[in-house]
Amino acid sequence: ALALDVSIISFLLDQESANISLVRQSERTKLIRNQTAQGDLTEELLISGKDFKMGPVLISVPPGCDSDQLIHHEGEEMVYILSGQIHFILEGIGEYDLFDGDTFYYPATIPHKWLNSSDKKICTM
Repeated sequence: ALALDVSIISFLLDQESANISLVRQSERTKLIRNQTAQGDLTEELLISGKDFKMGPVLISVPPGCDSDQLIHHEGEEMVYILSGQIHFILEGIGEYDLFDGDTFYYPATIPHKWLNSSDKKICTM
C-alpha cells in the first residue's frame, strides 16, 4: 500500500463490493409463486446477485391462500409480517398466529406450512 500510495482498504474493496446489493423498489424482480382463485401469490426479490447466505423476499398473500402442504429444507427462515395476519404451523412444535410487526424465526428443517385465514391480503418478508 505504501509503495502504491493507496489505502490498504482499496485492496479489499473489490472483495467487499461483491457482498453488497442495492435494489431499488422499482428494480425488484417480481415472480408469481402461485395463482389461486383468490389472486396471485407474488414474491419480490429484495437483493440481486448470487452466493448470498440469505435470500430475503417480500411476499404478498391473497386472502384464503396457503402453502398447500408441509415442506422442509435445509437452512433457516425468518418471517416478518408487514401487514395482515398469518397462521403458521411447525409440525410437532406448535401453531402460531402472527400479526403486524411480528417476527418469526425457525429452522427450515422442521416441516412447516402457513395459511392466510384473514379476508385481507397480507405482506410478509
